[in-house]
Amino acid sequence: MHNAKGSLSRRDVPIMADVDENPDQGANQPGGSEQVRPAADAAFAMHEHIGRQLKAMFDEVAAQPIPPKLAELLEELERKQAKP
Repeated sequence: MHNAKGSLSRRDVPIMADVDENPDQGANQPGGSEQVRPAADAAFAMHEHIGRQLKAMFDEVAAQPIPPKLAELLEELERKQAKP
């Protein structure tokens, strides 16, 4: 589930044992899902980092002024829609 900022919390990152290597290993046995936690934490940290970088990039783009040609086209469209 998402927190107040819209990001995932650590509880939302699925933790799964690697059953391909040894399907007999369980979560309570050495080498079970407990070893996957660092990988999940690293994946979560990478997800958070990428999210922050994307947000910064999109915030920067959104703050830029509309190019004059696009503004001109939008004004022309508004004028055409206003005519009956």
